[in-house]
Amino acid sequence: MYIPEILAWSWTGHGALTTAAVSMAISQFVTLGKSFLEKRFAEIYKVWQGPPGKPSAQDCLQEMMAVLPQVVQEEDIHPANIPVIGETLNPKGGQVRHFMRSSASVSSLEAYNMSKAYIIEHLTGAWSKYREAVYYQDKWYDVLTSSSSIFWEGNYELGKALHAIEDSYAPGHVTRKPGSGFIVQVNIWDDENKKPDPARDWPGHEALDNPNNEKSREFFAKAKEASATLIVCVLANLDQAEPAFTKDLRDTFEKYFHLGLAFENDPSDLMRKTDTLPA
Repeated sequence: MYIPEILAWSWTGHGALTTAAVSMAISQFVTLGKSFLEKRFAEIYKVWQGPPGKPSAQDCLQEMMAVLPQVVQEEDIHPANIPVIGETLNPKGGQVRHFMRSSASVSSLEAYNMSKAYIIEHLTGAWSKYREAVYYQDKWYDVLTSSSSIFWEGNYELGKALHAIEDSYAPGHVTRKPGSGFIVQVNIWDDENKKPDPARDWPGHEALDNPNNEKSREFFAKAKEASATLIVCVLANLDQAEPAFTKDLRDTFEKYFHLGLAFENDPSDLMRKTDTLPA
């Protein structure tokens, strides 16, 4: 269960954002005319739910992916999220699934690369499981494994990726340039990040995790677009071999995770210098 009072650094918009992104992605997917995949989704749904099934692939996907908002929210419940303990267990990668730096010893570039690898790993895992489900031949005597159970494994892989994608647009987690969305800085999960600081116009992490906050609203919309587009990338390539998916994923990912990091004297010292970034 999602407990925002305990998980103060969780973006309270995860549930609404995932719901909107999944619906947008499914609507976009069905316009592609992937008849083989649409047929298989209807068949997989029928294995899961039983006859008579749903009248359209869009309805089937909506039902089969309805668990994703919950999966994304529950990504906040893990040992690395326990203050102090999480950083001790994994000092460099403790906040990787939240697209943050666990301490000042981790540069923005290191954090970016770790979270990027994490997202790509789980988007690829989702594609692999969904594709396995699409090509799985269900048998009447299947008990522990079926096309629907494999599809559900894909949901959990996708949920892991979506959580990090969404967090990368939360201003308390990542500083992105307004308009372009370029990543300027990956923020540190520390006291300075958590507490409001009027002197630097910083409302504090918890306030920025609210998608209705004035500073967050633009990035909530961008997060929905990025999440939906990457979901479509996964679904649309299920009838393709891995090299084609990998290329499409790389190209799509770069559109939403473009770096605008500015270096000072030391390349590991990544400072917030939005005035030096490209428009």
